[in-house]
Amino acid sequence: MNVSIPTLADSAMLCYLRVAVWSARKLDKKQTAKVTEDAGATTDAARVSKHLLANADSLLKDVQRKASELRDYLDSNTLPWNDAGQRILSNDKALTFVGPFENKKKEFDELAQAAASPDRAPDRRARARGGGCRQGGCDRRHVWIHRAGSAQRVRRAHGVDH
Repeated sequence: MNVSIPTLADSAMLCYLRVAVWSARKLDKKQTAKVTEDAGATTDAARVSKHLLANADSLLKDVQRKASELRDYLDSNTLPWNDAGQRILSNDKALTFVGPFENKKKEFDELAQAAASPDRAPDRRARARGGGCRQGGCDRRHVWIHRAGSAQRVRRAHGVDH
């Protein structure tokens, strides 16, 4: 009698998902200090955040929503495996998991590509003619693409001097 005991490697696989989306928020240290001081609270009692694109870009919200859906789908179909973020998926469930996951990933990628496309960036020629963002020469919705830029640079580019 030959009994075969399946190993974990034969019956499950590890999954890992890392999705990063800019939040368009920045901690306002001065206002945080003012709020806690005015309330007589400890310095860590409140945090005031600036919404850099308040009510400005529905596409950013769509990208953030789709990223959340992708994470939720993975979390609802897998179990935590380790502290590094890997999750375990049963091989029995893998075939029914992969198709919808790939579709959701494709939707996310398409939204992210649309949001980061060059046509959403300011027209450099318009800026050279003096029609930059301050003069209404660009679409304010492009701002969230400036991931590496400072909040001060984004505000300056759009004529917002807080």
